[in-house]
Amino acid sequence: AVDEPEDLEPCGRRGSVSRINLSNYNRSQEIPVKNHVTFFLECGQHVFVGSASGMIFTYRLPEMKYAFGAMVSNVSLTCVADLDHSLCVGSADGKCYFLTKQQGTVYLTFPAHFDTVTDMLLMMSQGDDVIFTSSWDASVRRWTPGIGPNNKVKTLKLLTEYDHEEKVTGLAVLGDMLYTCSGESVVTVWGVENGDMMGTVDYSHHDITRLLVWQERLVLVGLSIVLGDPHTAEELTSRRLDSPVSGGVQLLPGNQVLTCDHQGRVTLVDMLEINVVGELETGIREPSQVSLVAGQLLLGYKSKQFAVFNDE
Repeated sequence: AVDEPEDLEPCGRRGSVSRINLSNYNRSQEIPVKNHVTFFLECGQHVFVGSASGMIFTYRLPEMKYAFGAMVSNVSLTCVADLDHSLCVGSADGKCYFLTKQQGTVYLTFPAHFDTVTDMLLMMSQGDDVIFTSSWDASVRRWTPGIGPNNKVKTLKLLTEYDHEEKVTGLAVLGDMLYTCSGESVVTVWGVENGDMMGTVDYSHHDITRLLVWQERLVLVGLSIVLGDPHTAEELTSRRLDSPVSGGVQLLPGNQVLTCDHQGRVTLVDMLEINVVGELETGIREPSQVSLVAGQLLLGYKSKQFAVFNDE
């Protein structure tokens, strides 16, 4: 690790963005990352960028100045969660890596799954952190981290395992209910505490691959954006997109969801009406991730770099 930054603030957005005009955005620079981007995570004055090379890179905002890079794994990084003093990073080897925010130093490697960790979510339960992880090993697991000296995680204790028949691609949690997406877009509802399966919904006609929660409601994303019943996951209303989402999904302030499809089209959806309120044709094919960070649009794609778009 080089050029150690100052102490980082808790991760999250630096300010609310109520209205975005995507038509004003233009590509301003390309930043190399050794392989395609697998996640973006805004952390105070910095943004962490995960890569399929197994490295994590950190840049200072808003100028996107390189701060440091660190090797986390010898396989692709896949997802990330912020644990206040540390980052928890999932990877293609089924492990969770815990690293410091200040230098990217890995201090704990934990074998969480037998195959690729596909999604990760940090929640609070009775004042304690709980981490949910999903995997291609056809399982979702709920963990509680054991904290040691200097607020570092020393182990993960398994609380509940939710077994599936096929690979799990995404998860979301609302209250005492867990939602998972597996196989050919099968969405399953579970009881968080007891691990009981409460029902399944076939969403193959919408090609659903990602789940998130918006205003106490379930949002399902794939070839469509679907608003689902929080109790049953059944479809309430939906909006068909022009192409399947491939470049990640980001929930923004102002009831907006940002997505990017296979054709490199960035779309902004108003969730109140599930209406498309903005689009940007980036010309970048097969993007891997999209994120709005400090007013800048970051787009990772199938190359060894990512593009930065600024509102001009």
